[in-house]
Amino acid sequence: MTDRGAAAKAGGTGDVSATEVADRLRERLGEGDLACLLCDHGAARPVPETGGVRFGPATFAGVAKTVRAPGGALAAVRRAVREPCDGHVLLLHSSGEPAVWGGRLNAAARTAGAAGVVVVGRVRDVPTLRASSLGIVASGVAPHRSDADDPGEVDVALHVGRTHVNPGDVLLADENGVVAIAPSAFAMVVRQLDDWIREERAADEAGPSGTEGNAR
Repeated sequence: MTDRGAAAKAGGTGDVSATEVADRLRERLGEGDLACLLCDHGAARPVPETGGVRFGPATFAGVAKTVRAPGGALAAVRRAVREPCDGHVLLLHSSGEPAVWGGRLNAAARTAGAAGVVVVGRVRDVPTLRASSLGIVASGVAPHRSDADDPGEVDVALHVGRTHVNPGDVLLADENGVVAIAPSAFAMVVRQLDDWIREERAADEAGPSGTEGNAR
């Protein structure tokens, strides 16, 4: 499903598109702990099994383009980066030990216009990825790539732990982790994000008071 399709299906979201949400988040990436803020207000849910390694910019956001690569199969990954990825965050779900992402795929994703990459699985070519201008979050690293021949799938619903991520959701990554925003929360994020940021800044400036039970 495309971002337009997701927005249309959302119905009561006030016709706010995934692209609008991603653009708003990108404008606020320097404002602090956005992943925490979105989760605190019930607008996002964490995407587990990510964040073991990070390369490139620490923060990024975009419309989710999902890839299922069973056993580390690369066919679907290659297919995804051959398509236009303007402003999308690629979410690759793999399994097993081989790497499913590396330097050449990363270059292809940059050329295709991706905003970032989240790999539930392993990556390789670490020196190349470390110098990348594309933000990458992955579960770990491995020196060998996969030779699995499963065709995999692109633009499908993924189950990452207890979190379901659909193509057309919005993904945000920062140093606190990766979170997914569903279409039902799009309008809320666009309307209230600035208020949440102001409230958080005011609370921080006020100092520790009335914070019992709050991890902050």
